[in-house]
Amino acid sequence: MRPASGGWQYVFPSAPPLDTGMTFAVGDALHITASGVWNGGACGDVGPAGTSCFGDWVAGINEYSLIGRVGGGSYFKIGDSYDGTANATGTLVMAFLDSDFGNNSGFVTAVVSLPVPEPETYALMLGGLGILGAAARKRVATRA
Repeated sequence: MRPASGGWQYVFPSAPPLDTGMTFAVGDALHITASGVWNGGACGDVGPAGTSCFGDWVAGINEYSLIGRVGGGSYFKIGDSYDGTANATGTLVMAFLDSDFGNNSGFVTAVVSLPVPEPETYALMLGGLGILGAAARKRVATRA
C-alpha cells in the first residue's frame, strides 16, 4: 500500500504465511528450491522469483516473490532457490510478497533440503560408539 503522503507503508507480508513445521537454529543451513506458476492479478502469471511489474517492495525483493522467515528473524527472498543459513531460531514460514493476495490463483511447490552430515560426523559417532562398547566389554570382563 502506498500512502498519499509518499514513501512505503507495508505490512510484510500481507498474505498469511504458511508454517512449514520445520524448526531451525541460528546458523543452520537452509537449501530451498521452489517452482510453480500462479496468477498474481494485475501482473499476470508469475513464478517464485516474482516480477518487477511493480518494482521492489523491499530492497532486492520484488512483488509476488516467495519469501521466508525463521522464527522472529528477518524475511529473506527464496525466489526459485535459496542457499543460506537461518538468521534466528524457530519455525520456517513462507509467504508471497503481495499487497492484494485475495485475487491470486495457482500453486507453488517448495522443497527444503536438510543438510547431509559430513563424513567426519559419522567417524566421530562410530568412534564414540566404539569407546562405549570397549568400556562395556571391559566392565563385563572385570565382573567375571
